[in-house]
Amino acid sequence: ALPCFRRTPRPDIGLRQQVISEDGVSRPDDYRFFTKIIRRALYDDLTARQRRKLHERVVGALERVHAGHLDRIAGALCYHYHAVGRWAETLRWGLDAGEAAMLRSDIDAAEKSLLHAKEAIENLRSDNASVDASAAMRIDLLRGTMLARLGRPEEAKALLHSAVDAAARS
Repeated sequence: ALPCFRRTPRPDIGLRQQVISEDGVSRPDDYRFFTKIIRRALYDDLTARQRRKLHERVVGALERVHAGHLDRIAGALCYHYHAVGRWAETLRWGLDAGEAAMLRSDIDAAEKSLLHAKEAIENLRSDNASVDASAAMRIDLLRGTMLARLGRPEEAKALLHSAVDAAARS
């Protein structure tokens, strides 16, 4: 393992070797991989179990560090819960992150979060878990709005009609 990823992390080594960076992070003690290629290469070397455990640790750390303000990191929570396969949490945070991204006009972030939320509903249903009908309606409403903003009116229309129909049924 690289020295910056040992049991006792040495971010100073990772920074010096340009494996990780402090640029573009939200907190002074956060790091990002220097490039997506480095992140992907390291991630691809992990087994599925190692990845899941890593994402579980990240969720725990995020919840501790941002306790009381989890809404601010909804996108990160959605991403990591999705990677762990915790579908109810993925749905919750995916909806919140998607809505927040839409309000910021960040279509890419909204699309990622809403696709994770949609996949969470599909997995919950395949596990015979109950899914709140309003969650599916919100996804359709947000995705329809997003597609309308992207200039895809026919796709938007179908999703928005689905949201209206769901609202009428409830």
